[in-house]
Amino acid sequence: MGTRGLWNLRFAGKWYRLHEPRSRIRSPNEPETVRRIKSIIASLDNLEEWEPVSFPSPLQSNLDYVYTIDVDAGTLTITRWESFDGMLQPFPGQIPLSCLDGSHGLTLDQLTRVPGEVSEPEDGGAPTTPQVVLDQLLIHPEPPTTLNELQFRISRDFCFIWRFFIDDPMTWRYPSMAFNTIAIGLLRIAAWDLEVSSDSEIDYPENRVNFPYWDAPQTDIFWFHGYLVVLHGNINTKTSISAAISKAQFFLEVSHRDAAHLIILSLRHVAFVEVSSKSILCSQILPFLVNMSARQCSPGFRLLSYVLTSSCWKPSLARREHLGSQGRIDTVTVFLYFSRAVLLNNSADSTFYAAKF
Repeated sequence: MGTRGLWNLRFAGKWYRLHEPRSRIRSPNEPETVRRIKSIIASLDNLEEWEPVSFPSPLQSNLDYVYTIDVDAGTLTITRWESFDGMLQPFPGQIPLSCLDGSHGLTLDQLTRVPGEVSEPEDGGAPTTPQVVLDQLLIHPEPPTTLNELQFRISRDFCFIWRFFIDDPMTWRYPSMAFNTIAIGLLRIAAWDLEVSSDSEIDYPENRVNFPYWDAPQTDIFWFHGYLVVLHGNINTKTSISAAISKAQFFLEVSHRDAAHLIILSLRHVAFVEVSSKSILCSQILPFLVNMSARQCSPGFRLLSYVLTSSCWKPSLARREHLGSQGRIDTVTVFLYFSRAVLLNNSADSTFYAAKF
């Protein structure tokens, strides 16, 4: 079957990827591999065969290698499968581009191990919020409905399909567009903010080297269904979650608001916060993405789905949603049928939609 893999390329602050026919690629120890890398670097003015993407692709189960050429950082990272404690795990090794020799291939001894887990520094430089009270915000969800159970199943499928991105912290480290893309995907599932399409044919990529192409917020603070979402690298300590709240407070101050319901998300954890001019109350910090997320929903996703689809935390906003007229059922059916894709709440800023016929 041959060696399979793909290329990631970062140049001038932009990411590209190249997935060649049948995923054919050469092993690192072949001199041709180094010559190919040098050829790519010498041809940066011609990237027509490369696909522009928002972030690099990780190693997937049907690939042997992923070569990541970071011209901006001057490094080459080669990710391959290695066995640790009887389990195959991605093993990234790195070498400076300046050390590549076109007359020889690369040996494993030449590569420096890249830590799989990137340590997140404590936000010691961020303004402190001493009035934060942890575990004092109590949210009481009702038993899950049938629709909630369907949400939980969709979230498990999501985590399984995109497990190679989720299991690779180097790909979705904060801040990055991969982080934002995974976060908004799970938020939209939790809010039933999904796309309705009349197309019954689903185009699966050849060789199943998947990539999440949906749109994601460019910033780490944004409004979503009436809640202020704050993406943050780490919120499992009081210092780190206080830094995230301070970031939200500054955003609210600039927006001339002094109160909001916050959803603070680090992908590993989620917390819910009420900010007002008088106090700041924070819920328990709950696990969000865990090792078993593809098999069972975490407590964090369950509570997030309750919050976004019910009035268990704050009053429902449904009273502010209305139609301009009473459209007939068959009219709506025809509209949905002939629309190739109808996106519900496409923009997180526009939660309310008034239709005029």
